Amino acid sequence: MPAKNRNAFLVIGFLIFLAIGANAQSKATAYLTEEGNLSFKISKPTFQIILSPKGKITNYVINADGDIDFDLEGRLKKMGTIDISYDFNGRINRIGTEQISYDFDNRVTQIGTTKISYSFITGKVSNISG
Repeated sequence: MPAKNRNAFLVIGFLIFLAIGANAQSKATAYLTEEGNLSFKISKPTFQIILSPKGKITNYVINADGDIDFDLEGRLKKMGTIDISYDFNGRINRIGTEQISYDFDNRVTQIGTTKISYSFITGKVSNISG
């Protein structure tokens, strides 16, 4: 089986696994580009976060209308009624009411009730649940 087809089957299997474990408050989706780049979208009611396979936030989307406010460092602080806060390392640590936690390798380990775990061997995302 060609590598491209094998990767497609792996992603489809992973998407089915995520769909079974997802609840109404949180949803995870895997994206695979034609070049083979993988990313994960964690959807919450008021925002989405895009993670790299190594657990780094690459993008986020806020679902809100209204005034936009920035902090003194030029980072998004508020959009509409949704507040965004950062920790001392400059990482996003809260969007709205959802806390974002990191491990010692600066990988996202939790977004609200959604837990992200990593393979000990590869260091890549191995499970998204909750």
